[in-house]
Order: sequence, then structure tokens, then C-alpha cells
Amino acid sequence: MPRISSPILIFITGLVFMASISYAGNAQDVAQDVVTKSPIDQKLYRYLELDNRLKVLLISDSETDKSAAALDVYVGSGSDPKGWPGLAHFLEHMLFLGTKKYPTTGEYQAFIKNNGGNNNAFTSFSHTNYYFSIAADHFEPALDRFSRFFIDPTFDEVYVARERSIIHSEYQARKKDEHRRLWDVQKQWLNKDHPFSRFAVGSMETLRDREEASARETLIKFYNQYYSANIMALTVLGKESLDQLEQMVSDRFSQIPDRGVAPPLFTQQYMDAELMPVRLNSIPEKQQNSARFVFPIPSTYEEYRSKPLDYIANLLGHEGTGSLHSLLKDRGWVESLSAGEGYMDQTQGEFSIRINLTKAGMNHIEDIGNLVFQTINLIKQKEIDEWRFQEQSKLAKIAFRFEQERDPGRLVQSLAFRLQRYPAKDVLQGPYLMESFTPNRTKTLLDYLRPDNVNLHVSSQSLAQSLGTDKISEYYDVAYSLTPIEPETLNLWKTKIAHESLQLPAENPFIPERLDLLEIDSEQKAPEEISAAQLSTAAGVTLWYQPDNQFATPRANFYFNIMSPLANSSAENLVLTELYVRLVNSQLNKIIYPAYLADLNYSLYRHARGISVRISGFEDKQSEFLSIIIDALENPEYDEDRFNVIKAGLLRELGNISKDSPSTQVVHEIYRLLMRPYWTEQERIAALDSVTIDDVAKFVPELFNQVTVNVLSHGDVSLEDSIARSEMLNKLLKNSVFIDPIEKPKIRKLDRAKRYLRSLDIDHSDSALAAYFQGNDDSRIERAKVSLLKHLLEPSFYNQLRTVNRVGYLVHASTLKIDQTPGLLFSVQSPSHSPVEINKLYDAFIGDFSETLDEMSEPQFDQLKSGLAAKILRKDKNLSARSQRYWREIDLEEYQFDSRQQFADAVTTLTLQDMQTYYKNHIVNRAGELLVQSWGLDVDIGMGRIPSQGYVETADATRFRQSIQ
Repeated sequence: MPRISSPILIFITGLVFMASISYAGNAQDVAQDVVTKSPIDQKLYRYLELDNRLKVLLISDSETDKSAAALDVYVGSGSDPKGWPGLAHFLEHMLFLGTKKYPTTGEYQAFIKNNGGNNNAFTSFSHTNYYFSIAADHFEPALDRFSRFFIDPTFDEVYVARERSIIHSEYQARKKDEHRRLWDVQKQWLNKDHPFSRFAVGSMETLRDREEASARETLIKFYNQYYSANIMALTVLGKESLDQLEQMVSDRFSQIPDRGVAPPLFTQQYMDAELMPVRLNSIPEKQQNSARFVFPIPSTYEEYRSKPLDYIANLLGHEGTGSLHSLLKDRGWVESLSAGEGYMDQTQGEFSIRINLTKAGMNHIEDIGNLVFQTINLIKQKEIDEWRFQEQSKLAKIAFRFEQERDPGRLVQSLAFRLQRYPAKDVLQGPYLMESFTPNRTKTLLDYLRPDNVNLHVSSQSLAQSLGTDKISEYYDVAYSLTPIEPETLNLWKTKIAHESLQLPAENPFIPERLDLLEIDSEQKAPEEISAAQLSTAAGVTLWYQPDNQFATPRANFYFNIMSPLANSSAENLVLTELYVRLVNSQLNKIIYPAYLADLNYSLYRHARGISVRISGFEDKQSEFLSIIIDALENPEYDEDRFNVIKAGLLRELGNISKDSPSTQVVHEIYRLLMRPYWTEQERIAALDSVTIDDVAKFVPELFNQVTVNVLSHGDVSLEDSIARSEMLNKLLKNSVFIDPIEKPKIRKLDRAKRYLRSLDIDHSDSALAAYFQGNDDSRIERAKVSLLKHLLEPSFYNQLRTVNRVGYLVHASTLKIDQTPGLLFSVQSPSHSPVEINKLYDAFIGDFSETLDEMSEPQFDQLKSGLAAKILRKDKNLSARSQRYWREIDLEEYQFDSRQQFADAVTTLTLQDMQTYYKNHIVNRAGELLVQSWGLDVDIGMGRIPSQGYVETADATRFRQSIQ
């Protein structure tokens, strides 16, 4: 892939990802039409700056049923006070715990959730971002609550102590997370004076009260210093007019003080120059092998109109014929490769080449480095071609012209970030601009990609002994070593002559040419089955077609599903199907990589009843694209070396599942126990052990012997082309016999007269407990009851267990659906509470919520019910979302394509008494409940593990499944 995410860790409730955004200085007042938008974007925009210098972007969308707001503060963990690692992250958590106007803890979250919305926040190195979305009719009161975070937070002493333990729980829960471990250990080669080298999450130790200042005092001081309107950016999206939105914002956010603070600027050298060039060896938790070549470079942050690094990243990260990736893959050394900028601020940055290696590749690190530098030298020796730049520029322009609508919550979050970097005019188009061809600047940046200016990070568990680690990182306990790269290696990497197989990519043949919309039937509101008389395809292929250019984009989606009774009939057949799919994907990669760059994508994957292919993107090259895919499916290349690499990768993935977090594993176990058929990781590994490439070659024709095939063609596409593409499947299915639809996987029914307990021994310091309450059946009304129940209790469950009981960071109440049979799920991962203690808290909550439900008023219930119905009926934001909804309905045989409306109608019919009765009969006595527990390494098993008395329990999953047939 040409680009990788920036390595600035963001700590988010339930999520970790990467970002890097910079400050663009004070904005100026501009008129509504200054913000440049896509020609197909029907929303209205206005940029303004309040008297307190708060930057504001207003977005009016009269058609939206979901409103959203996000506020970005230009301060993050890089500004943590000395001796207080994690304070910025701690502050982010505290703002959710009450304001003077809305002092009740959990009230904000409950208001958002109850009205069909979501909320969250994250802290990165230089930014903290808060955001929410909600049903459009409830936007103004939600915005009022949100605004108070930045005006009058209470910093209640009780909740300071409680939330500190939640921060510590988050730290503990993620200690084995590979992304956090990677960045923790990679800080070893950073300049210790640079703030990025410091711990950023926080813990009980780093956030403890001190004699000179309490944590609360330090939080308030930090807030008063940095939470200033002049370094904030706000984006709001609503159905109201721009004038109305401006008034709503001005009335509230003008109260944020302007403290006149300057945004943080980090001028310290980022990397430790005295160490370079250095090799860092580290040992991951999971079985995985990787190498990362990292180069310090000058800042390119202000160069968003020319993007010289994108030119370099495109060539180094290319996966087509003649690429570095293709050569390394052909040698069996790599599984994937990506390149792009990493850390970047106004003064400096880094460029990274990230490679996921095979086990064989671990024995060729120096050779891989040699080919990396040969590729860099090849680019240096060639001219910086303007046609390549113009090709990238053309693709970027097309992408912006036909940018698909995004979820409002994600959109405002992103745009609040961008307001801090781009002038208002470019806030929408900034990431797409490639206007200025700067070959000399590109050459200058290439000159930084050299052997004496590289740090190499090699990570592998399989070679733990040979890597010779001799140190342990302070916060994530990563075993590592840091040694100079050998002079002999550096000399090898200075080779100027490129390998004969290396070549720069040719012109992209998949760039779309037809960008005008077709004249199609806009009256058809849902897919229709095309009659057999219109198809020359065998009668077993069912084509569903809907012309749709509502989203004003010349895109289409073509999905097909080939179901076979063999695909999941045994563990061996499952892994044979999976190996076939992976062989074909590997075969296709370098052939169709240029299509990916041109926004023509495909996904080939195995599922419980066979295999599926999804093609999406610009429509005019899809026939050629489909032909390539079908040819590979029909004529897979049975290369033994590649097969061995793929098989080893699958074995490693299956083995790594046991390294997932406890909260993930206890929930996953419910699927293992209740789905029928379900082949466990151990069963798949056992089946894989003896499988050969000849077995796959023999199996594939058998897989297609008997099939059922569904096809969906949807978007800006004609019926004639849809039929022609459907008929192209004849080539693949010429020997197939078409049969009735394959039966879906079933669910094992739990006996409501029993209670079930499953215990997992997981190597982790945290305990976890999942409690699952299975629905009575798969009827629509039953699914409505479980969904509404989850909607009613989720905010209370989260607030009670996470904030009041301080049980842990990972606290969830959710629905869990298997074969359309719904279930209610409670799950918790805790560093402080054993399964016995968590279960007692579940008991207490279940009892308390029974009283809450009994005391609930009819108007309150109706409002909550309406919030869920609105969420169910939320409009499709883009073509892909609509196609995926249709595809699910086809799979479920919901051929009226109105399942959302029927589901919302079922929710609407439910009464408060219905829900009170359902809760008492199905939850209060915990009858038929399935518990899955895991106890932390420090838990006294005798006291902390839930005993088996009163439960159906077994340590063997197979026997357990047999007991609940």
C-alpha cells in the first residue's frame, strides 16, 4: 500500500488509532461560498470566527436525520506537565463527568444514547478531540450539554479518584496490545527531550496526588492554561439553516474564554541523532514478524498543495508488477508492505517503510534492506516524472469530485481536525490537492532516504532467542535491544545498481474515463429480480438489479455469492476453502493493484456458506476488472512456495487468537459454543497440519460441483451491463449443478431451566466476564424486544459499572445476534475485580434496573423508543452503505427490502408493560444465562473464580457444545 497511518497514538474510549494534525494559525472571517466543496455535495457551509477567536465550520444539511458536532483542542499528550504523564488524557476523561449546568454524572452520555446517538473523545500527541452525533431533532439540547465541557466542568473530587482508576484500567487492558507495544518500544530511539518519547496514557502511579499538588489541582491548572478558544476548532452539522446553526453556536460557545495561549510547538530534535543508524529488536506478544525502516526528514506539513512525499510513497509502496513488494513477495519473504509519512509536525517528521515478513523473510533482513535501498536509488536515478505526478493529481481530483458522503459524526470529527491545519477555503479539499509539481523538493526528500540516516525496527516472537534482547521497556514490558547497524550491512545497502526485476510502475489502465451519469430509471426504489428469460446464465444464478444514481456518482457495486454445501461441512473443508481464497487473492494482488489506486476495489472472502466477491468503485472498467477476477478463480496458480507461506500465515493467525484480550476471548467463546456448525481454532489447526497444495487443487472443482449463486448489481449501471457481468460467471460455473439455497448456520438453544458456565484460562493480568441471555426465537418482535432492552439499559449499565463501581475501562452492554436469534450481552474486563465480584455487580445492576424500569413513565419510555426507531431508520449515507444493506437482505431472503421499516415498526408496537414483563421473565432471575469467565493472573482462583455449583460447566468446549445440542 502506498501510505501508512501516522504514528501518533490516540487514546479513545474503546479504540486506538493514529493521527497527526497541525495548527494553521488564526483563521479569518470568510463568506459562505469560500469553502470549496465537491460539485455533488449538496450541503451548505459557512466558516466564521467568534469574538473569542474560536474557529467554527457550520454545515447545513436539510436532508440529514443525524446531527453532529466536534470540537478539537490544539493540545494533547505532548504538553503533559513534567512528572505528570497522561494528564491530557486524564483531562479528556474528566470532562464527561459533570458540568455546573449539568452536574449529574452520565447524564450527557445517556441523553446522547437515548436519542439514537454516539459520543466519544480521543487524545493524541498534539490534539484532543471531542465529538457526538444524535437524532437531528435533539441536536440543540445535546449541543448545549456538549458546550459546557469547555465552560464549566466540575472536576468533582470523587470522580477524579474514580476516573484515575479507569485510566489505569485502560492502561492495563491495553498492555498486550501490539500497536501500543510497538510505539512504546520504538520510543527508545527518540530524543529523550522530545515529548513524544514520554508515556502518554497515564496510570495510578503517574497521576497520583503529590505533596506539592493534587491531581485535581493539576488538572484544573492544565485546563485553565490550554483550554482556550483561540486554539479550538468547532464543526457542527445539522438540518437547521446556516443562520440558525450560527445562532446556536454563538449563544453557547462564545462563553469559552480566550486565554491567548499559543499552540504547542515542539522544536526539540525528534530522533536521537547520536544513536543513528540503529537497529531495534523487539519481541511481540503474538506470532508476527515485521521490519520497519524509519528515516527522519524535514517537515512537509505546509506542502499540502504539492504533496511530494505522496509521490515517493506511491512508488515505494506500489504492489504492481516490478515493484519492491512484488519482488519480495515472489521470494517468499513478505506478506505486505506499506510506505508513507509517519510523525510530522511543523519542524520535522519521519518517513517509514513498514514490512510484514514471513518466517523465511526474518532470515533475510539485510537482503530485504538491500532491495529497499535499490528501489530508492532507482527512483533517484530516474527523472521525477511529471506524468506520474499528474496521474496522482488526476486521481485525487476525481476522488474529491465524487467524494462519498460520510457518517456525520466521523465527518465533523475529521473537519474539526482539518480546521486546525488548512485555511477555511481548503478544509474539504486539502487532503486531495496536488496542484504544484515540485521535482527538486521531491529529490531533496529522497536524499534523506539513505543507509546512514535510517533506523531499523525488527520485531518477531519466533526468533526471540536469535534477536538477543537485553532490555525491558518501562511501561509495556517489551523485551528489546538497541544496537548500531553493522558497517558491513550499511555498505551492502549502498549498492547503486538496482535488481533487474525492479521497475517503476507503468501508466494506470484503470483510471475511469466515463464520469458522467447514465440515464437510468430513477423510479425503481429497490432491487428487482431479473427473470430467467432475460438471462442466458444457468437457472441457478439469481440476479438482483437496481439502477441508482441518487448519490450523483458514476460508481456501481457488483456482488456475487457462490454457496456450496462443502464449504463449511468440516474443519478440513473450511480451511481448504480459506486456502483457495487466499491463493487467489495473492495471485490477483499485483495484477489489479493499479485498480485499487483508481478507486476500483474488490473483496474476495470465505464465509459460512461459501465464498463471495464484492466489486465496488467507478463503473466503466468493472467488466474488465471482473474478467480478471473470474479468470483467477477459474485458474488458480498452485505455487507450492506461495502455498507454504499462506498456510504458515493462516496457522499463525489462528494461533494468535488465544492472545486476544480477555474481553474479546470471552465473547468469542459464546460464538464457539452456540453456532452450529462452528470449527474451533484448534480443530482448524489440526486440519491444516496435513493439508497440501494438491489437496486444495483437488478440492476446488468439488467446491463448485453443487452451488447456489446470488448476484447484486446496484448503482450507476445499465441492465445490459449487469446481465453481461452476471453471465460472465458461466465461465467459472460451466460444470456446476445448481441446487436449492444452502442452509444457514444454526444456533444451539439454551435450556431456560439451566444456567451455563464456561471457564477460560487466559494469560493476562485482567479478569473478564461475559453474561449472555439468549432470546426465545428469531422472530422480528423478539429481536425488537432485545434491541429495545439494550437501548434502555445501556447508559445506566455503563455509568454504574464503569464510573460508579470502577470495575474497569472495558464495559459493554450490547446485543449479540447468532442466526438472527437475538441475545443480550454484558461484558467487562477488569484489572481490579474478579469474576465473582463482577458477577455480583451484574446481580446488583439487574435488580436496580428492574426498579428503574418499574418507575419509568410512559412519556419517558416513548421518547427512548422513538430514539431507537430513528436510529434503525437512519438514511443510507452513500452507495456502498445501501448496497451492503441490500446484500444483507438478500442473504436473509428479505426480498421486499424493507426490513429496516419492519424492524422499526416492531419496536414501535412495544409497550412499557411489554418490556417490564420481558425483563422480569428473561433477565431478573438469570434463567438460561450463559457465563464465560476468565480470571486474572493475580486472582485467587478459590475466591475469585465463579464456582460450578448450580451451573452446567465443563472445561472441554466440544463436550460443552454436545450438552446443549
